[in-house]
This record gives sequence, structure tokens and C-alpha cells, in this order.
Amino acid sequence: MSKIFVYDERDKRYLEVPNSDQEYSKGLTEFSHDCILKRIRQANSQANQLALAQAKERFMEEVAKEMKLTKGARAAAHTQLSSAQIIEKKQKESVDKEVQAAVEERKAFKMLEKANDSDWEVISK
Repeated sequence: MSKIFVYDERDKRYLEVPNSDQEYSKGLTEFSHDCILKRIRQANSQANQLALAQAKERFMEEVAKEMKLTKGARAAAHTQLSSAQIIEKKQKESVDKEVQAAVEERKAFKMLEKANDSDWEVISK
């Protein structure tokens, strides 16, 4: 929840948009945020920054307590990755694959240089 990714149709890529309230959103999943909002609504309160911060604190305490009691089974649902975290992870994996491909390509060129095979001409600038 500390950021979301918005798809730019024109450039065909995702843009990262940070949350305006980083203190509240840090480490919070969309599911957890929805649970917090639901509790605020049930209490007939307005969802302002103070109410959100207080409700988040109580919610996180309850999750920690439940994780101890249930060995994490039900509480784990509150700590799953958000869609933004999943997209960020996929983007990092994609970049890692590109870097690995570039490293492998460089190794192949180095091997060609060392082979000094007469069928190959290596041009260096």
C-alpha cells in the first residue's frame, strides 16, 4: 500500500505512484487496509488520518496476537503480498533475467575472443 502501479496505455508500461501517507501505508497490504476501513465504518467513525493510524495499530496488534495463537494460519491472510508488491517483484525478476542474459552474452563473446578462431572476426573499437 505504500505505492501502487498504474498502467500507462500510451507507453505500455506501469508507472509507480507513491501513497500520500507513507507512515500509514508502510508494510500494509490492500486486504489489511480494507479490514481496517471496515472496522472504522462499523464504529460509525470517519476514516481520517488519525482514525486510520489508531485502527491500524489495533489491527496489527490483533494480527500479531492471532499469529501466536493460530501459528500464523489465519493471520497470514492479513500479511500476504499486495498487488503493487507482486508487480514490483515481477518487474525485478524481469530485470534480473535481462541482466543474466547480458552476462551470458558477454561470456560468450569473451570465449570467442579467446578461441581466436579464423572463421570469426572480432571487431573492437
